[in-house]
Amino acid sequence: MSQTFKQKTPRRRLKKIKKDPRPVEISWGGGSYPTIIVYSDGSKSLGSCVHCNNPPCMEYADNELSLQFFREFPFDRNDTVCPTGALFWPHDADCPQIDKELCICCGICVTRCPAYAMSLSRSGAEINDAVNDHFLYADTKSSEDNSSDLKKFFFEVKESGLILVESDKLIESIYKRLISLAPSLDAQFPNHFTRNLLMAVGLKTAMRRRGDTNLRMDLLFEKNGSGGTGEVEFSTVTLLDAPRNVLDNVAVLVARYGLKKENIMPIIVSLSLPNQRSEYWQVIEDISRVLDIKISSITIGILMMMVWSRYKFLAALSNDFFVAPGTYSLRKNIEGVLNRQVRIDSGFLGIIESSK
Repeated sequence: MSQTFKQKTPRRRLKKIKKDPRPVEISWGGGSYPTIIVYSDGSKSLGSCVHCNNPPCMEYADNELSLQFFREFPFDRNDTVCPTGALFWPHDADCPQIDKELCICCGICVTRCPAYAMSLSRSGAEINDAVNDHFLYADTKSSEDNSSDLKKFFFEVKESGLILVESDKLIESIYKRLISLAPSLDAQFPNHFTRNLLMAVGLKTAMRRRGDTNLRMDLLFEKNGSGGTGEVEFSTVTLLDAPRNVLDNVAVLVARYGLKKENIMPIIVSLSLPNQRSEYWQVIEDISRVLDIKISSITIGILMMMVWSRYKFLAALSNDFFVAPGTYSLRKNIEGVLNRQVRIDSGFLGIIESSK
């Protein structure tokens, strides 16, 4: 597996972006073409890598990995953005590189590029490093905070289009790659991958440090004064244990942290929804009826589609992905939050609907 690190040697070519004309729109290519920036004078350009000193596409800042309400939670402070190690920066390269054999098209790194130099195709993430009329080589060393400067430059610029358009064929290809790569990756990979996906859709999320026995919940997250807890189960064998584990998590958050039950969003993240005959659904329904705790179910495929759609949780946490008894489907849920139809066939791989 390729080593993931950022460049330590002095860069040969420094980059900057012209401050005029100003950008007015970012057009995402949906996998068909690279990301295009439209400017106030009508000109257009591709985004171009500016060789960030602290590349946000590769690593999280320390403050991104801390939660306000759960300071004592035993965090795993792994700051790597790419959960498979596909994104790396050789010492002799001007910009990061991508190992297409390891890239799973999740798009997390793409959403974090402040220069819109990254895009997704169906074969993986891509980085544009070519100069153009708007992105130029610089004679002086770039600012230590160049990514922050770019975020301000592009602040509130309109964005249109999807980062990648989903399809059965694409999802099937990604899932095959996920399953084949998982055995060679760290045991924390399911939690790491899920944490980063949740971060990409606007939930500040922490994953538990492996081996800690004081708190067993896989994930904690917070948004606008609300908190949430998550269990991650990529194995169908252990998925039935997840609802009971979530209940234990909620009890800990209420008893030890003083959170109100109604302000906690519990979720279970899996590769696929369990089939309709699984006891999982009955347990979810029983917990809802008896304890008035609605546990949301969500799949990795749905989270990736949320990333590709540039969706962000803007308000407080809610139970948008609670599956109503007897429906075994999240199609209305995901299409409701994305405000569009999802191009995945009914029941395909259990991504949106359970199989019979």
